[in-house]
Amino acid sequence: MTTTQTSDTPTSRAVIYIPDREFLLPYFRRQLPDYSIETEIPSDGTDVSLAVMISSTDVYDAASGHMLTEETPLRASSPWRDREEKWRVFCEASGLPCTVVRCPEIVATAMNGLPMRMARGIARGMLMHIRGNQGCLSLVHGVDVARLSVMPAVQGHTFNLTDGQETKVDDLLDALAFRIKDKHLYTLKSMTVARLLYGSDYFGQMTRQLTFSNELFRTLAGQDITAPNIVTEYLRTHVYDENSL
Repeated sequence: MTTTQTSDTPTSRAVIYIPDREFLLPYFRRQLPDYSIETEIPSDGTDVSLAVMISSTDVYDAASGHMLTEETPLRASSPWRDREEKWRVFCEASGLPCTVVRCPEIVATAMNGLPMRMARGIARGMLMHIRGNQGCLSLVHGVDVARLSVMPAVQGHTFNLTDGQETKVDDLLDALAFRIKDKHLYTLKSMTVARLLYGSDYFGQMTRQLTFSNELFRTLAGQDITAPNIVTEYLRTHVYDENSL
């Protein structure tokens, strides 16, 4: 069990269950400075005052689609489905509201998954645009995952959290390249060559159209919040300094 404290006497105990997304912990530390934070499901949650699970839209049984909602069927074999069920059991046993935040690809410092694979490919000069690529995806930045998932208004609900955009894969590549010393990206002229170069799985990830709606989150949160950052704009405009993550 991972626990972090920001002072000798934290005032509250929080469980922020973030399987496979440990890179989010610094964001939650900054968002919750008065909490002792645990990132795994504890055996005893009787004195927990905040409990949030960061899940994944990979839980859905969908290979393509636009602005899919929380009503999308779940994939029976998804490990995220099993994790969500364990979380619900813990929350019920502890008398806690069950909050499950389903995130698409998360862009953040030390991120993993598809965005990190893309960033590494760009840095090595191995990743290029694919002519005719209509791929699009949903994104959310780590700062917004930490900021918005702990809002009182959304506690006890299961919802998607995105930046509200259908981001073209080409736009994400350009934004990552800009952040990586403004790298120049070439363009592959053939889909067939791209599939051979990157392999069927990676090629499929870069060319599919799969996005998720955050309308339920917006309804729960109301109008009194700052909207999530548009990830591609954040990558291009955020000034990273010693206080940034």
